[in-house]
Amino acid sequence: MSIVNHRTGPVGLALIGLITACATSGPPPAALPANLPQNAFQADAPAKATPDEIATAQRSDPLTRATFWSQEYQKDTRDLDTAVSFLKALRTIRSYDRLADIGRTTLALHPEAYEVYLELGRSLMDQGRPAEAVPLLARSADFAPPQTATPLAVLGLAFDQLDRHHRAQDAYQIALERDPQRATTWTNYGLSLALTGDLVGAEHALRTALALPGANNQVRQNLVLILGLQGKTQDIRDIDPFAQPDQLQSNLEALSAMRAMSPTPASAPVPDRMAPQVPEGSATGGMAQSRLTLRPKLRLAEED
Repeated sequence: MSIVNHRTGPVGLALIGLITACATSGPPPAALPANLPQNAFQADAPAKATPDEIATAQRSDPLTRATFWSQEYQKDTRDLDTAVSFLKALRTIRSYDRLADIGRTTLALHPEAYEVYLELGRSLMDQGRPAEAVPLLARSADFAPPQTATPLAVLGLAFDQLDRHHRAQDAYQIALERDPQRATTWTNYGLSLALTGDLVGAEHALRTALALPGANNQVRQNLVLILGLQGKTQDIRDIDPFAQPDQLQSNLEALSAMRAMSPTPASAPVPDRMAPQVPEGSATGGMAQSRLTLRPKLRLAEED
């Protein structure tokens, strides 16, 4: 299988199309502490943090990290790198309102900062609002450097959560053209293909992901799931000799239910055998089972 070659103009907005917004509410944001410095630094502010201080802060707990970047941001609100680090820290503690405020302020100063659009889009994804995230992620993809893959990879996730799987696959393909070593994107691309009935393509994508540096057991678990849908018992044994039959059956039923509600191409028929035998005493583990549940709850691998 080859990745489709895209050579058109702005790729992000071209992928949007017409989307029906149907947002859901996410978890309540975590507020910053009441005593978090907001205007503690004036013209006589101390110098910016040293690389060692930054490294220490990045290893700290999320709230300490958010406090650190709040202080750094107040020293120079025009500095883009500091603002982006602050946005990431705010997203980690789910302080979404504050993140939106900082994002708007930063975009007024840096209107083509793709990292800001990316963090704003990701925050909406975290809140279960992929339809609202798509335009921001598309803008991020358009402003990103030519070989930057992350905005498109996250845009693919948003489309998949909106059940627009073919558009998701377009986004994943462009992301993989830019960075073929993204195991998470190969994984998400494979699961998206499975949801449109292309199990052969899904298997290829997941095998590619499994062979890449950084692939973890979650990739293996998803590959076992796709092999199970094809009835490839021996391949399952080769990939994971410890897969639990009951967990595999649960995963197969979950993905089968989702695919039943997705359009299936005539060229990719759904196999009849939905519960292949697997070796006893084996395990699929958590990702396939926890992330492939009911379709409205579909969550794929996190994109870095």
